[in-house]
Amino acid sequence: MDAFNWLPGANGSSDDEAREAFENNKAMEEAAKQIAREKARLFHDVFGFGRGPELLELLRSETIELDLMSVSPVIGNHLREMGVSPGEWAYHRNGQNSVVRYIEQQVAIARLVETEEIPDV
Repeated sequence: MDAFNWLPGANGSSDDEAREAFENNKAMEEAAKQIAREKARLFHDVFGFGRGPELLELLRSETIELDLMSVSPVIGNHLREMGVSPGEWAYHRNGQNSVVRYIEQQVAIARLVETEEIPDV
């Protein structure tokens, strides 16, 4: 198979080959959706119950709700020694924010799937 012939049936192959490729694609899509649901469920089970919501709120208050350039006094005193520029620090802080947003998103997806408000993930 060459780089431009990745879909059987697209370049004059038989209808059976095209149908088989289509069915294989649907099966892979369903498997990917199931994996996404299971992953979202795991985040929901950890962060959605018990002290999980409290932990998630703590993470949010110490990342997303702070200014992007905020630096704790402990770290701030050592930024020059570590050789971290303001841009590098902002990149690091945004990464922290992204992790918390990702967790929140997974919990929300699991809740929506659970209540069947959305048919697929």
